Amino acid sequence: MSVDRSLVRLILVIVWLNGVHTLDHMIRGDFHWPLDGQSVGFVLVVAAIAVVALVMGLQFRREVLAADAGTPNMQTIGAAVEAVSYTHLTLPTTYSV
Repeated sequence: MSVDRSLVRLILVIVWLNGVHTLDHMIRGDFHWPLDGQSVGFVLVVAAIAVVALVMGLQFRREVLAADAGTPNMQTIGAAVEAVSYTHLTLPTTYSV
């Protein structure tokens, strides 16, 4: 199994930023969530769901990358979608509402 290191780095950065954000709230004193018996169970359930979601995401990614490229028509459509997506993502985001 090939691990996409950039995906792992992104996940670690998100986890780190979330931890720093929570720590910031705790330092400012506006984080009041006592860990009692009931809330610890909730945290464990949420953590288990998150781990399952990450494993499923990695499995789906592996399946998609292992699939063939499709028919020539599908490849043409895919290339067009990729070109439009790239153009949209690289345009300056200066719109007014």
